[in-house]
Amino acid sequence: MPITHRVLASLALVLAVGAAFAEEVVWDMQRLKPHCSGCKADLSWQAAECAKCQAKIDWAPPKFPDSPEGVCRRFLLGVAAHDPNLISDSVTDQSHAEVLARGEAPNAEEMSTKVLSSVAATSLRVELATKDRRKCAFKLFGKAITLPIWQANGAWRIEAALLVTHRRDVWKQECQKRLMALSKAWTGYKTRNKSAPTERGKELVLLLARESGQPAGEVLVCSCGCAADGTQTNYEGAPEGTVLEKAPDSRLVLWDASGNHDRGRFALRADGKVEWMTEESFNQRK
Repeated sequence: MPITHRVLASLALVLAVGAAFAEEVVWDMQRLKPHCSGCKADLSWQAAECAKCQAKIDWAPPKFPDSPEGVCRRFLLGVAAHDPNLISDSVTDQSHAEVLARGEAPNAEEMSTKVLSSVAATSLRVELATKDRRKCAFKLFGKAITLPIWQANGAWRIEAALLVTHRRDVWKQECQKRLMALSKAWTGYKTRNKSAPTERGKELVLLLARESGQPAGEVLVCSCGCAADGTQTNYEGAPEGTVLEKAPDSRLVLWDASGNHDRGRFALRADGKVEWMTEESFNQRK
């Protein structure tokens, strides 16, 4: 049966009526709580429908005021939610947004029950520096940090370079701990298999993962955020293999994949020590 103009008009009317009854999100910016504008009930994060009055919800994230405090709240929410758009709207350098947004975003329940309230409760201290510059102090990732805030082209933005450096340092520590676990496994394997050749490349990584009791996926894939691509291999092994009893102490056995860390990488030596080296040094020694 063909659809007539009258039927199409009726459908358009139904859709228009439905849209008219969609309720907007009203935000309590003090507590970062979303409410239904119709019945005033609390809403869950990105709710499509109000649980109390069943009205359709025209979802919208909070709109922070263009002020030092506002940009700080938006920035903190963006980092907590791993939202690159919120962070991009808050920082002076867009490359910082890419780094700070890495990681798995919280689900809707976590956003509603923990993230929003945590960001709202975070204590901020904004101090005057110059006419168009402020300093904002807060705690993030367990660290008290002070970042400069600039007003440029009529908008406030955060200079987040110090925080980016801190995050990279934390990721380096996590990668080092993981490689240290593989180092203990390497030492044990080497003791029990003195004349055996090493496995090659990723096979060696998997072997040591089994020896150390670590899930292979957690060892092979960088999960701490140091790699931009979540599928990037975290560690690589010497591709040609070597006889264990003949390997010199300084021989590199395992190392970070290229690009995991800024201007350097960790490597496991044949003597079981974990060493940090510049990219130039690594290319000379591998």
